[in-house]
Amino acid sequence: MPCEADATRARHRVFYALWPSDGVRAALEASVLELAQHAQARWVRAENFHITLRFLGSVSPAQLEYLCHQREPDAASFTLQLNQLRYRRRRQLLWMEPSVVPPEWGELEAGLRAALDRGSANPEALAPIPHVTLGRKVCLTVPFPPATPTIIWPVESVVLVESTLRPSGSEYRVLRRWRLQSTPAGGSMK
Repeated sequence: MPCEADATRARHRVFYALWPSDGVRAALEASVLELAQHAQARWVRAENFHITLRFLGSVSPAQLEYLCHQREPDAASFTLQLNQLRYRRRRQLLWMEPSVVPPEWGELEAGLRAALDRGSANPEALAPIPHVTLGRKVCLTVPFPPATPTIIWPVESVVLVESTLRPSGSEYRVLRRWRLQSTPAGGSMK
């Protein structure tokens, strides 16, 4: 998939992410509908569900060109089991994460970090635990929402996403997708 960035823009706000399949997206949306009965929030729209691997911030067109032309990651596909609901009252955030982080997550992060360190994208820190934000400005109407069913997320690719801030919230557009390998191969993105 070629990079689908708008070359006329001076800066691009981008991040690497895991992007859910339609089935995973539907399961996350069902969880939000259930949670909405127990909390008030600015709920994340289904089309915006993702797991951030690394937020890069504002990059120049030259940096974006470098990011778009990375090779396929030398990392294995894996499965996440999102089975823990978490809430941080001070930040008013509600999210789902796995109770066990598979080792492939760390290998994928390490490969991504190595690739970005060779470039000039000046990335921020990697996300320590994979998680999907479900709601912001959350106000619980019960002590804590009931448990949600485990969501099985087969991770088969990594995407580069452009984020555009709008009054209605962030709008995301996948610029490039890289397939992960079906077997481990060393854990780097060349």
